[in-house]
Amino acid sequence: MKKLLVIITMLLSIGLMVACADNQAHYENGEPYATATDPTPEPVPPTPEPTYEPEEEQDDELEEPEDVAEPTISETSSDLSDDLFSFTLQLNGVIYTLPFPYADIVANGWEWDNPREVALNPNQRGPVKLMRSGDNTIMLSTANTSQDVVETEDSNVGVIELDSFNAPRGAELIFPGGITIGTPYEEVLAIHGEPSERRQAGEDALSKGLIYSVDAYATVRINICRETYLVNGLRMENVFAREALPAFEGDLPLAVLAYVAPTDLGDSWDTFYVRLAGELYSIPAPVQAFVDNGWIIEGDPNEMIPANTSMSLMRLRHGNQVMRINVNNYDNQAQPLSHSFVTRVEFSHTGAVLPIEIPGGITENSTLDDVFDALGEPNNDADNNNFRTLTYGSIWRQVVITFLIDSGDLHSIVVEHAPRDLN
Repeated sequence: MKKLLVIITMLLSIGLMVACADNQAHYENGEPYATATDPTPEPVPPTPEPTYEPEEEQDDELEEPEDVAEPTISETSSDLSDDLFSFTLQLNGVIYTLPFPYADIVANGWEWDNPREVALNPNQRGPVKLMRSGDNTIMLSTANTSQDVVETEDSNVGVIELDSFNAPRGAELIFPGGITIGTPYEEVLAIHGEPSERRQAGEDALSKGLIYSVDAYATVRINICRETYLVNGLRMENVFAREALPAFEGDLPLAVLAYVAPTDLGDSWDTFYVRLAGELYSIPAPVQAFVDNGWIIEGDPNEMIPANTSMSLMRLRHGNQVMRINVNNYDNQAQPLSHSFVTRVEFSHTGAVLPIEIPGGITENSTLDDVFDALGEPNNDADNNNFRTLTYGSIWRQVVITFLIDSGDLHSIVVEHAPRDLN
């Protein structure tokens, strides 16, 4: 009996001594993966900004955006987009664009490892489950964005995942830019830049996740093994189809035409000058000024904003970085979003990670002492949870700079200037 106990103990010990690649089969960012019998895991909400209300935690009920297009049919091709937010991927040589009909992947030889059908209610997604094509395996989830109850076979694929446990079984998943299992961490950053968020469950987590996100249901996650600094997990989610919408064709308002960008930053924070991604702006600045400098409106550029009205937390995208903005229509007539003014811009490690500079030479790399030396004492200096927040000015007319208390690193810079009028 004693010998039997010793043998059992040794077997259990061996089972625990596995490498990062093997453990990744069941863990993502230190959290369990869903299996064929698991319920749908609750998505992890992003780290809340200290100066704004945290985003609501996601669940299986989907909030459909206004600009929803029909799902894009997948195609077989050797070409793969370099744009991460094209939400295209290549699986075993076939190009897909998320979301796409579940029937497409079935037609290419994939089937549920557990064939049990699941009926999905309107605006609901199914559990992440194992799919198999011969010996190849991937993780996949479907969603129902219609107004009817549908079976899985009539739903759309919204999530595809592959980790370093399933990859050796033959499945080859390639993301835009050629990112795949085994790609070096430095190459990911060189191709796609800084992520919207770096997520790690804890000090003992096997991986750290690089999160590139447009919104709650449009996210690319690239997991990096902490031991090898190679990609060991890929996850792409795009539940709602996205399409490029044409800009408003009407004439620009006189206020937009009269805007002149500054030629230098100066030293006074209350000019509300900012250099963002290499270009100078005076806030409020026309949305069109950002578009002219290569930014893309995330959403409908034709969405009408009533006269003398503001809207909060719209989005502009520059490359793979998505910036939350507030906009204001200063005209006496309703104007589209594309003809309005941006009144709030940001740099944030949970949002847009782009080069920024404000008066006094303050950048994303500045220290707490740098800020005090350049801008002096703030109007408000507050500790909130893990953040220290310096506020120069007051609401609607402020520069807010936030530092992480533990590390002292600069976390975010928000420049907000929303006057009642432009006079």
